[in-house]
Amino acid sequence: MARDNVMRGAGLRPERVSAPAPANHTPPSVSPDERALLAILVDCKTARTVGQLCSVSGLDREQIIPALAGLRSKGLVSRYNTVVESFAARFPGIEV
Repeated sequence: MARDNVMRGAGLRPERVSAPAPANHTPPSVSPDERALLAILVDCKTARTVGQLCSVSGLDREQIIPALAGLRSKGLVSRYNTVVESFAARFPGIEV
């Protein structure tokens, strides 16, 4: 209780910890193309365009577009509405 008061006085809020996933929880399954793109996006410091992902991954657009759609539907990738559409990895459970 005293810690919470000190934290509030400093303008801080207590950390909220989410409950662990149930034991029977299974992570979403991903295809090999999705796995390859996700690995690239996790390692990137900035979002990547489809063209950049093509050159880095060795996959063509016809493979990348559905893989990105699958990753987005699973909440693993976010699409940025920039001049040239770009994508970045996101981590489930973190609200944006």
